[in-house]
Amino acid sequence: MPHMHLLGKEVLVTLISLDGAAMTLVAIKDWDYNWQETYWLKQPIHLKKGTRIYVDAVYDNSAANPNNPSSPPKRITYGEQTTNEMCFIFLGTVFDDGPRLRRFPPPFRPLMEDESRHKPKAVSQK
Repeated sequence: MPHMHLLGKEVLVTLISLDGAAMTLVAIKDWDYNWQETYWLKQPIHLKKGTRIYVDAVYDNSAANPNNPSSPPKRITYGEQTTNEMCFIFLGTVFDDGPRLRRFPPPFRPLMEDESRHKPKAVSQK
């Protein structure tokens, strides 16, 4: 699932197998912000350890881009707003040997009040 904003023009997601063979997973040559959809493969792909996935994205921050939210064009940085820009690729996977979930980085777990390092230190009443 590719995700870019209004300056996005193209996105390409390529899988490179261990033998160097390339396979295009997603290729959108004329990006449209309104078409951000989930794309499903017709057949699952079995990946081996060491397989690489590359993402190439092209942006157009010129006055010639009719979707450019800035007129005249201005410097754009990463951000969550539609007037900022980003590129994410969301991928889903399953494992042959049963369900596993890996998260990187590890999920956030707030400390509980009864955990010693979270308890307030006693204050001297001198």
